[in-house]
Amino acid sequence: MTYVGRVVPLAGSAAPLDENTYDTLTTGVSYEAVLDTVTGKLTGVSIDYTESKSQRHTRLELPELRFQNSRLDSASRQQRIHARMEGPGNDYRDGAPLSDTARTRHEFTTDGLEGEIIGKQAEFIELVGGGPKGMLHVALVRKDLAEDDFVIDIPRPKP
Repeated sequence: MTYVGRVVPLAGSAAPLDENTYDTLTTGVSYEAVLDTVTGKLTGVSIDYTESKSQRHTRLELPELRFQNSRLDSASRQQRIHARMEGPGNDYRDGAPLSDTARTRHEFTTDGLEGEIIGKQAEFIELVGGGPKGMLHVALVRKDLAEDDFVIDIPRPKP
């Protein structure tokens, strides 16, 4: 079963970098994944992506994960995900980030993951992981239920 959705990492101290920018980075990358309904395995994905508008760069690898009775199995919950992000910090001015938006960089590793398959006929997959320096959220929906114009930044590799 094919899914589409986003991984959204967030990191930073939220301290001011200047009068307009705060030391937080939130990025979002959409991708495709496949859930093998027999084994419960969800394909992993390697992400190295720069958002065109914000110029925020994300690098992380989501490993293959296994679900048992709609929940992550114990080995998958212990997976560590290392994320690196860099680019303009959070700037709350209209049209931001702007050319004078201060840049920042963050790295973090999750301490573990939680996640489950939810909805009728496995409509959604939700994953959350975090650590002392950042967190990430993954939200996937079955591709046949996604909007037709959903843009996929990282398509699934062809077998």
